[in-house]
Amino acid sequence: MYTIGQFAVITQVSAKALRHYDEIDLFKPYTIVAENNYRYYHKQQIAELNTIKELKSYGFSLQQIKKIMASKSGLNNDLKHQLIVIEKEIKDLQHKQNLINQKLNNNKQNTAVENQNYLIEKHSLKSYQAICVRDTIRLNDIGQLISRLYELAKEYNVQVINGHKMRVKYLDNDLCSIEVFAEVIDLKSLPINNVVEIEQGTYVSTVHSGIKHKENAYANLYDYANKQHLKLADNPLEEISIILGKLNTKIYIRIIE
Repeated sequence: MYTIGQFAVITQVSAKALRHYDEIDLFKPYTIVAENNYRYYHKQQIAELNTIKELKSYGFSLQQIKKIMASKSGLNNDLKHQLIVIEKEIKDLQHKQNLINQKLNNNKQNTAVENQNYLIEKHSLKSYQAICVRDTIRLNDIGQLISRLYELAKEYNVQVINGHKMRVKYLDNDLCSIEVFAEVIDLKSLPINNVVEIEQGTYVSTVHSGIKHKENAYANLYDYANKQHLKLADNPLEEISIILGKLNTKIYIRIIE
């Protein structure tokens, strides 16, 4: 039997941590002397504490470890889930790193984008049904969703015409609810969940050049609508194209009659 101080030295876990583990019922002493409340540990408990230390090194919280230790199921599912969590954290950090690099490298370019002029146009668009895919993702991952759209069209042998457009709703934590869609010749074979109807009507539009400061294009559209006493719908369409190596986004917003 070992005192808490001796067991702390043996296991390289502080006495304070051992007391905390006891308090939250994660790792209990082998025995506690009633007269003085001294904690004593057994050599056989070293393996259990090593397991806790190992799980902590994988990034599990103490409450998660407690559930894992109490569970009779295998550890593999917990490890697989934790791996997904870690991969997402890495992706989040890479996303932040990319944003910082873009900020450092593109200051001059961003200034030019901020000052671009916007031509506002009106279009009459007909109603049509389109093949679509939806997901909640980062805007930077839009390419994967576009690929899924064309893979779906190929799977169901439908022909896409006029390219693709998308609707984007911005959520918290840099996530977006995105719907990518495209007009096709025949929709009959498609699952109903992959079909969306685009409303006919009159739309105002403009083109934004570049990646950053797209909010300026939207502001110009709403400024135009306010001056013309027009009410705009809250579900704009975006059409992305690359012209001479430069990204362009054409934004359409329907006028509510």
